Amino acid sequence: MKEVLTGRLAELEIPTSELPDGVRVARRGAMTAWMNFNFEPVTLADGTSLGPVSFQQRTEEAIAGEFPGL
Repeated sequence: MKEVLTGRLAELEIPTSELPDGVRVARRGAMTAWMNFNFEPVTLADGTSLGPVSFQQRTEEAIAGEFPGL
């Protein structure tokens, strides 16, 4: 399923980024909320750590260029 969806999004030129298991991201305007639903800390691709069962809010400027397509 993942391969089918990723392939179709690529055909439509919609960028994707893979997140660690248990991590979710939500965007609302210039605000982005990163959520870690794991019982262990995780490290994101940009080197930012999220503690266990936590969330972090960032503004658009703070994430520019870190995660293309998000």
